[in-house]
Amino acid sequence: GMSLPWTLSTVDGSKTLYAQFKDVGDRVSAVVSDGITLDTLAPTASGRPAHRLGGIVTTGIATRVTWAAGSDANSGVAAYVVQRSVNGGVYTTVATTAARSAVFQLGSGRTYRFRVATKDAAGNQSGYRAGARFKASSISQSSTSVRYRGKWPLYRSTRFVGGTARASSVTGASATFTFTGTHVAWVSRSNATQGTARVYVNGRLVARLNLRSATTKDKQIVFSRAWTTVARRTIKIVVTGTQGRRVTVDQFFVLR
Repeated sequence: GMSLPWTLSTVDGSKTLYAQFKDVGDRVSAVVSDGITLDTLAPTASGRPAHRLGGIVTTGIATRVTWAAGSDANSGVAAYVVQRSVNGGVYTTVATTAARSAVFQLGSGRTYRFRVATKDAAGNQSGYRAGARFKASSISQSSTSVRYRGKWPLYRSTRFVGGTARASSVTGASATFTFTGTHVAWVSRSNATQGTARVYVNGRLVARLNLRSATTKDKQIVFSRAWTTVARRTIKIVVTGTQGRRVTVDQFFVLR
């Protein structure tokens, strides 16, 4: 039931406070003590955040933001504070996490910039380190920037981004998407009726994909690539699967 304010020295480190208690008869208790570790030093900031298309697609353009670890010599790193600016607006906190990455659902046609600060176990926080500014775009499979060869019927379902997708079971049928940016992703699906495909970037074969799966997974990023410079590029999807098995083109994501 007793409290007494006490000012510690400002030097960080272990602090121990000792006390005795005296009653009205001047009888003195044994010495008791308690200790803390004083930490007023801010941790070092994390590395600048980087972005890449990836993660589970739910309500937008799935983009994973990653950063190098910060450090703290006293109480240790407890979490990272992630903030986001949209279209050049004020930064708002969108995540506080002990991990060094997080996935965000971005809106098409908007410009984003992320920054990250390190927080230690004592509540001290570093300054923020900001990443590059970039624009996110979601492109429908029906866009004029996508050219088809062979039969690609249109399918409608709430399981697709935007409610529609195109799919082909014809060997050799292709879909070619032309874009300008630094990152691209192909959104498709996997299930028991999906087949296989080859993926070419700027005419070079870069991946062979098998989209067949025992369980249905919709709105999946099944292929992505990233570059350090903005340029005009093409991604070509060629159906190579067993007759009757489809390859689905749901959506394309681009970061620039």
